[in-house]
Amino acid sequence: MLEVEGLWVGYGDRDVLRDVSFSVGGSEVVAVLGTNGAGKSTLLNCLAGLIAPAAGAIRFRGEDITGRPAWSRPASGMALVPEGQQSFPAMTVQENLWVGGRVSAAVASRYAQNLDRVFDLFPRLAERRDQAAGTLSGGERQMLAVGRALVAEPALLMLDEPSHGLAPLVIERIADMVDLIAETTALLVVEQNLLIPSQCATRVLVLEESRIVSSGAAAEVLASDLVAATYLGTETGR
Repeated sequence: MLEVEGLWVGYGDRDVLRDVSFSVGGSEVVAVLGTNGAGKSTLLNCLAGLIAPAAGAIRFRGEDITGRPAWSRPASGMALVPEGQQSFPAMTVQENLWVGGRVSAAVASRYAQNLDRVFDLFPRLAERRDQAAGTLSGGERQMLAVGRALVAEPALLMLDEPSHGLAPLVIERIADMVDLIAETTALLVVEQNLLIPSQCATRVLVLEESRIVSSGAAAEVLASDLVAATYLGTETGR
């Protein structure tokens, strides 16, 4: 589905990502862990075409998309949900979802069916379809942001910190949401909260100082000394 090879990204003289390589299979949920400043959001923004890499290659569905503009990537089956429950606050829930369905003529022709799928996944959004997005709770806005991406029929959905700023009970619902989406869609999820990777991920990558320092099966990586020291405050080797 997605292959990233030797990716380098920087701002001025500062390297944010250095020689990053990994893949995401068609039935995988790959979680990217790392502390603030490790380059997690930069990675997703680069994959989405919002930042040009200095070196490396990005292949999606067998095609090299490294130099393709950001606007072309949703139509090819790649969708990014940025951090922060982003929406068009003055527009209704349904109007926000309509925007997501405009990525191509083919997707637009299936908007009604895709809208029904989103409302089946998020009944709360169906109840609030005529409500302004700016009046929703944080958890509802996160559902809306994900729903808007799903209306575009992504083969790969990229989520940047979907739990950020949400209450623990809402994060549990977001984890359940990721599990449901994973039944039909590959996911690349950037997170700092371990609940979502622990429940949903098939593989985990750990970014540290701009590089991938650990990768492997979710259960193995999440149980490692590196993750324990970084996220749980446990000293390595104890």
